[in-house]
Amino acid sequence: MMEKNIINLALKGGGVKGIAYVGSLKELDKRGHYNTIKRVSGTSAGALVALMIALKLSPDQMEELMRGLDFNSFKRGWNPIRIFTKYGLYTGDAILDFIEKCYHRSPLFLKRESTFQDLKEAGGRDLIVFASNLNENTLNEFSEHQTPNCIVAEAVRASMSIPIFFKSWKFSNGIPNDHIYVDGGVTFNYPLSFFDHPEFNEDPWTPNEETLGLFLEQQSVYEHFEKNPLNPDNPKRHKSSVFKRYINKFKYNAWITSYFKHLFSTILNSQNIGLFEESFLVRRTVFIDDLGISATKFNLNDADKDDLIKSGSVGVLRYFEYLESLDKKYTNYRQTITDEHSKSFNPGHASKSGETTEIT
Repeated sequence: MMEKNIINLALKGGGVKGIAYVGSLKELDKRGHYNTIKRVSGTSAGALVALMIALKLSPDQMEELMRGLDFNSFKRGWNPIRIFTKYGLYTGDAILDFIEKCYHRSPLFLKRESTFQDLKEAGGRDLIVFASNLNENTLNEFSEHQTPNCIVAEAVRASMSIPIFFKSWKFSNGIPNDHIYVDGGVTFNYPLSFFDHPEFNEDPWTPNEETLGLFLEQQSVYEHFEKNPLNPDNPKRHKSSVFKRYINKFKYNAWITSYFKHLFSTILNSQNIGLFEESFLVRRTVFIDDLGISATKFNLNDADKDDLIKSGSVGVLRYFEYLESLDKKYTNYRQTITDEHSKSFNPGHASKSGETTEIT
């Protein structure tokens, strides 16, 4: 069987559907891949699960925490006026409360105010999360390398600031700055390619094969990616036209108009908006069926959670079946080449005239 050494893990955003990653991580753990992970990146809900991995929680601990989470608590503090001042209906305070619970279960003994440097020094896995900076219309990386003195919990909270739903984020201590941040998934929803950078990859000309990504999406979409890894359409151009149409529709208060313009400008300026433009991305991706559940279905019931966790597990099983099929194809190809090579150099093979030549 083809071996897969997993050092880097990337998690796509997905809102409440992120609980499916628990099933994937449990399956990876069964195969001995969970403890080999050294670095983890994520955006939005992927950032939250990435944090749990960085805190060295076991998949079983994650499942217990996620099953006990009432996602409806994320809708606390609803205030329509806030959308004009903080650009979100809900405070999102429940996200930070849940992160604190994760800290309490972690063997690293970190606090809610712990920084990326604290996480590193405590022996946690390297964590990289992303959030969209509306002041500069850019994507920002938060990590021990880039922002060592930034509060980890707040960076994850910034990455999870779903526009309109949760108020945008400003760091309480002004580190790294006092800019306004929203969901990292707005601009970089699947940070798999981040680990192809030279600092993580010895050969900059080839994708990092020690990286695995978990990708939540509708079945019809990921089946298309599997069959057509090189999408002929230009996602960046398509999304640009869509968002420009949205921008032209906003006729509201000047503040909210400015907010949306900055939001969509950030999207348009993103360099990573076109997913699956590289041919080797699909080969490193575990596709997980999101079962058609909305990212903002905060009233998930126990059955929904069961189904999503199972779907995450099935996604990993399908992925390793896919690797096995590649392994068989490669083995058959090598055998065919070997057989052809042997025939061409066999002294007793048939001559062009159909006669057999023997050496005496």
